[in-house]
Amino acid sequence: MDLLRELRELTARISGHAAHQGIESAIRHIEVAERHLSEARAGSGDELFNDVIYRTNQAFEGMLKEAYRVLEQEDPGKLRPFDLEQHFARNEVLAKRVQELFANYRREGFYPVLADG
Repeated sequence: MDLLRELRELTARISGHAAHQGIESAIRHIEVAERHLSEARAGSGDELFNDVIYRTNQAFEGMLKEAYRVLEQEDPGKLRPFDLEQHFARNEVLAKRVQELFANYRREGFYPVLADG
């Protein structure tokens, strides 16, 4: 499954929506992270792994804000990712499994994905 391709296709469908630009930015972070991960695994420098983690986190946080924008139809403004996660949990906006994945991401981060090779 090519998630980036699917994200691009879905994003093309919402061109003009308030969340479009933010989602495009998150996709760019994912694209660069994917490229840096390949380069790092090929031995081009361990510092690239740090950038993969940074960019993946930026994409996660950006998509969280865009989810808030779409689901609540409000500008997330300066809300922190933690605030958004708490809002979704308090208001039971997301399925329990998704809430668990958010909590796991905050606890474990991106590191288990890197280990999968």
